[in-house]
Amino acid sequence: MIYFIAEDSNSAHTFWIHVLETFADAYTEVNTDAQGKKVYGNSSLESRVNHALAKTRPGDSLFIAFDNIGSPLAPDGYAAFDSGDFILNTEEKCRQKQVRLYITNYYCFEEVFISYEELESICLKDGDAKLAATVGYVREQINRGTDYFDKNNPHITYIMSIAKDAGTNKEHFADALLYQATRSIEHGYFAIGKEQDGFGRCWITACEEIRYRKQSQRARSALTYFCNHCAYTAKNADTKQKLLDIENRSVLKHANLNFEQLRTISHALI
Repeated sequence: MIYFIAEDSNSAHTFWIHVLETFADAYTEVNTDAQGKKVYGNSSLESRVNHALAKTRPGDSLFIAFDNIGSPLAPDGYAAFDSGDFILNTEEKCRQKQVRLYITNYYCFEEVFISYEELESICLKDGDAKLAATVGYVREQINRGTDYFDKNNPHITYIMSIAKDAGTNKEHFADALLYQATRSIEHGYFAIGKEQDGFGRCWITACEEIRYRKQSQRARSALTYFCNHCAYTAKNADTKQKLLDIENRSVLKHANLNFEQLRTISHALI
């Protein structure tokens, strides 16, 4: 069994739920506290880990999807949540319970799609070329393992000039870049933002499912127009094909667990 914990309930949560539903035979999401109340955010991670481990058996897996692996600072300047300590403590707890631990391999979730080669390509074909160039620059830095958040770089200052709060920190910048780039794509539903239900369904939902879900005649007409002019390489693909393309052409290809392995670990024993 895979026990899944998502730091937040936004786009990262939506993405990983699609991955698990597509590839894992069995998983349980742990998103409540001991009283059964739904909780999210890094302050709830430790309690949810403890809640999950109370249910696990040797050979189970714990998968934690971070929204941001950084350690945010409280007003007094000290870390409000120390991700390094949390990971080390969780590793020890899992070792004692004989549970495998898997953690996402990106700094923040936005980097999955910024590093996805298709984003630059589709922006060039059907979006904003200047944003495409910035996406390309950031993807190269991610692949090299170097910090892209340099406020003296013209690619970075451009996003700061068009998006409020983009210069606040690295995650705010990545969020602003991803939103601006995906929103610029003209044909289809590709915009990705922090808000609830802010995940463009054309990235990960089967095209046939999008076309044939119940909707108004006006919406169907707009969708037909979008589909006829779509520039996405995974056009007409199903959810599994889309997810595998994202994995194989983004930072996720370097993770220590691939999507196809989820089926194995969802029922494997030590």
